[in-house]
Amino acid sequence: METQKDRLKRGQAQYVLEALEPYREDRRVKEAPVRACHRYLSGRLNQLHYDEALRQDLPIGSGEIKRAPAPGGGPTTQNTCWLYD
Repeated sequence: METQKDRLKRGQAQYVLEALEPYREDRRVKEAPVRACHRYLSGRLNQLHYDEALRQDLPIGSGEIKRAPAPGGGPTTQNTCWLYD
């Protein structure tokens, strides 16, 4: 885990995806945290510029994120999968 966090901090998200690949669960598996994390990261490669943020002394991290209200309902909460610095 620390290796992958360090890679993200160095702007090497593609290496993290490659490291996850052998552990991705089959599509038939219902509980699939590795597959979910891989999907999350691969869909946000254009946003994972932690190296640039750190150079600018900006905070990086993730955790519980409050989102805008869902259509027809109240607010939703999405838990992200990983890094807090």
